[in-house]
Amino acid sequence: MADITFSQTYKDFNLYSGSKKSKGFYSAILDKIDLIFNDALNNFTIPVVGHIIVDSPKDYRINQVLTRIISNEAKIRGLTTPKFHYISVIERRKNDKNFHQHLAIFIDNGNHEYFKVIQLALRRISNTSKATLAKRKYDTRPEFIDQSTGEIRKCGSAYLHNLRRETFDAFERISYIAKVETKITPKFSSSRLNIN
Repeated sequence: MADITFSQTYKDFNLYSGSKKSKGFYSAILDKIDLIFNDALNNFTIPVVGHIIVDSPKDYRINQVLTRIISNEAKIRGLTTPKFHYISVIERRKNDKNFHQHLAIFIDNGNHEYFKVIQLALRRISNTSKATLAKRKYDTRPEFIDQSTGEIRKCGSAYLHNLRRETFDAFERISYIAKVETKITPKFSSSRLNIN
């Protein structure tokens, strides 16, 4: 039996609270998210995370697909392949026969354009040719005061999180993939990390 937590927090982080009827979170997935966050914060120059949803995914190995997409895009840009991590889960909504895959992708120095390339390439592994780069909730984006007008404005990406500036909001958002609701099993796939 998989270990499930019904807490609203994990360590110092709030957990996703979108469902009023939460069935809890898988602890093993939260532990892996925490490991990936810490590794990205310690070993990436500018760790950035985005959330992509692939509709009705085909049977494939996500690690190989992401490695190929990210390294090919790096070659096109004339860059060395950036460090990256991922965590992936499969879900199915109630009364829906189709599955969908949630991917949290962490890329060193990633930007919106890079994530859009990944999203578009992931359409090939969808039986419906649909992959979506999930948008952040407007109210969770950081604010700043515009010095010229005095207005409070939102800053940061509408899609991505810079982990150095938005660690807590990013963890809360990505904890969504650890929720028990709509999971068929507690299985997940993720980057392998070398823990010393």
